[in-house]
Amino acid sequence: MTSMDESSSSSLSSGKRTKKLSSEGRGKAKRKALEEIEPLVRKSARVRERHNRTVRATLTFASEYVGVAQQHLSAVEALYFRQTATLTMPGGAPHAITSYYELRQEVRDSYTRIGDESQAPTEWAQDGPYQPDYGADEDEGQMTVTATSIVFRDEPGFSGTGGGEADRRIVADAWLANYDVHFRWTVTAVGSHEVWTSPEVHHSLTSAHTADEAGALVVHAAGGNITWEVVLPDRPDV
Repeated sequence: MTSMDESSSSSLSSGKRTKKLSSEGRGKAKRKALEEIEPLVRKSARVRERHNRTVRATLTFASEYVGVAQQHLSAVEALYFRQTATLTMPGGAPHAITSYYELRQEVRDSYTRIGDESQAPTEWAQDGPYQPDYGADEDEGQMTVTATSIVFRDEPGFSGTGGGEADRRIVADAWLANYDVHFRWTVTAVGSHEVWTSPEVHHSLTSAHTADEAGALVVHAAGGNITWEVVLPDRPDV
């Protein structure tokens, strides 16, 4: 017959025992865990150091008039503006700018073309392809996306070549008496869907109608060169 003490001893010897670490062993294990974690902490700190998520993105607008200086009734002529709108964020972020922001361009305009169709002032509307996914189905150099910027290039007005459907030049015997075009941009924060809307910019053009061969001066004013801070919540730190 097995005694109580012998039974307990046998039970303990056959069961699995938890191995206890000595003080020295616990210290080694802790140091090893820290060695594995420290590179990840340092990498995360480097990302935060390189990219300050609290520094706001900016939208920069630049424009100029690039059409003819004098308009002539007997000629086919281009009267138009050239502009760029660039959304930029600081470098070093974990992800590209499209992971944080969406940029869209809106437009409204009016014009009077003597001897051709005119247009009454329109309401604000999305301006064609100037929106996500940023012209992925066409490559005309209108948009460029990098890790830290989205660039919209545009030539509002009456320009073109070749006489096709895309040729919007003022034809002979027609006259562009006036043209007004307004733009604004919206920036949407990905995730929160909060929207910032820029102030509007305005290009204008007038030219007094004349049949004189010397033509008439084109009086123009481009929308300027401006930079705005985009007031939206801080970018995520991931």
